[in-house]
Amino acid sequence: MTRREFVGASSLMLLRDAPPIRTVEALPVRYPVTGYFRFFTKPERPAVFVKVTCEDGTAGWGQSVPIPTWSYETLESVTGTIRLYLAPVLVGMNPTDIAEAHRRMNRAIAASYSTGMPIAKSGIDMALHDLAAKLAGKNVAALWNRRPADKITLSWTVNARTLDDADELLEAG
Repeated sequence: MTRREFVGASSLMLLRDAPPIRTVEALPVRYPVTGYFRFFTKPERPAVFVKVTCEDGTAGWGQSVPIPTWSYETLESVTGTIRLYLAPVLVGMNPTDIAEAHRRMNRAIAASYSTGMPIAKSGIDMALHDLAAKLAGKNVAALWNRRPADKITLSWTVNARTLDDADELLEAG
C-alpha cells in the first residue's frame, strides 16, 4: 500500500455519526521479560496501555512502549503527556477523525528537536484505529480496505552477547 493509498483509505474511516470520545486513559505497567535485551536495564519492559472510550462505551486499545535507552521518552513522560496534554484535546471529538486527532495532538505537543513525543502519540493512534474499526463493525485490516492475513510472519530478536550465546539461543528455539 502506498502512502497515498493509505491516506486515502484513512478518510474512509470517518463515521460522521460516531459517538464522541468520553475518556482517554494511560495505564502504565512494567511487566517481566526473560533473557537479555540490550535496551532494557532491568528484566522488565515498560509499557503504557492506552484506552480510548466513546460516550456509548465502545473502547479502543493501543500501546506505547517507551525505552529510555533508545528514546528520550520514559514510562513517566509518556503517561504524563497522554494524561495532561493529549487526552484533554481529544475528549469530545469524533474518534474516527484520526487526521483531526493528529492535528490536535501535534498542536498540544509540537515538534521541536524531534517529532514531539511520537511514542506517546502512537499508543493513541493505535487505540483510535482499533476504536474506528469497532465502530464500523470491521477489523482494522478491513478498515484499510485490506483482507486479513491468513498468517502473520513474526520476527524474533536474538540479543546474544557473543556468537556462542547466539548459537545456544537458536538451538533453544
